[in-house]
Amino acid sequence: SVVRDRLSGMLETAQASAKAKLQVEQQSRVAQATSLLASEQERLEHLHELGSVAPREVQSHHKKTKAILKALENSCLTLDAVRVVVLDPRA
Repeated sequence: SVVRDRLSGMLETAQASAKAKLQVEQQSRVAQATSLLASEQERLEHLHELGSVAPREVQSHHKKTKAILKALENSCLTLDAVRVVVLDPRA
């Protein structure tokens, strides 16, 4: 039907727009997380040099950092719902 064809086109357009926005947002979040987590890693390494932090804690944070950044980089967009409002052109 005409409505189904139009909705399909609108859905494709919306998904493409959302994907583009997600990519920009994703890059921003990865950069922000990288900065924050690197600062914490440096702090832990400095404390380790002073003897205040165990090596396993430094290693643990490093592993967590890698996992977090990988998860952020691999995030994807999912469409949960679509709301359609059909207006009567005669009104």
